[in-house]
Amino acid sequence: MHPVLFSIEVSGYTRSFTSYGVIAVTGIFVASFLIVYLARQRGIETFDMVNILALLVVGGIIVSLITHFFIFLPQRLAGQSFWALHFGVVSWGGVLGGFLAGILASRWWKIPFLKLADIVIPGVALGFAFGRVGCHFAGCCYGLHYEGPLALHFMHPQAPAAIAAQPLFPIQLTSAALLLLLSLILLHLLRLRLPRGFVLATYAVLYGLGRFVVEFFRDDARGVWLRLSDAQWYSVFLFAAGVILIYYRARSKEAYGH
Repeated sequence: MHPVLFSIEVSGYTRSFTSYGVIAVTGIFVASFLIVYLARQRGIETFDMVNILALLVVGGIIVSLITHFFIFLPQRLAGQSFWALHFGVVSWGGVLGGFLAGILASRWWKIPFLKLADIVIPGVALGFAFGRVGCHFAGCCYGLHYEGPLALHFMHPQAPAAIAAQPLFPIQLTSAALLLLLSLILLHLLRLRLPRGFVLATYAVLYGLGRFVVEFFRDDARGVWLRLSDAQWYSVFLFAAGVILIYYRARSKEAYGH
């Protein structure tokens, strides 16, 4: 595909703008506009929500980088140079970091955590949909060998998937479509008068289930324990947490309010 969109010369050095970086940043802005809009409808000032989002993004990026570092720590230790392996991000690490930052934000801004989570989570799914499109153009997070309709051939030498030298399943675009659908489902639920936390719980259940299945169609390097990838273990815990939250919130008589 096109891992690098364009390059420019600055003071004698070539600076490249990657497809993943540009699309991911675009996704963050689009998701942020959506979240700010939803927050205003529910009584949260735009200035406050923008600051909260900045905290969530920073927390997500930091924990995502840390997660990637530890997942690939065995490869670092086995290599000749500890820092030879490039740093990267892990999507579920970003969710975990955003979750932890959300707990802090709910306390600092005195907003009930479940209310804040329900507002933010549709945008999270939308932002990750952009991220998976970025993965497609970057040629990372690639799929298994596949010769059916819509099979992908990655030829660019900078695309990690190019080393496969074979047609691959379009898992990045499939994931993007599923995440977009999930975002629309969550937006619909947000309009209903449901107990707080239901939108968050639905995300946990549907994303956990979907990500667990999607992982079987991927063939890129990831951390694996007991034949399940790191993302699948995360999906199991996320799915279980979502089921438990739905159970307890279903027993609540509280209607979703502002």
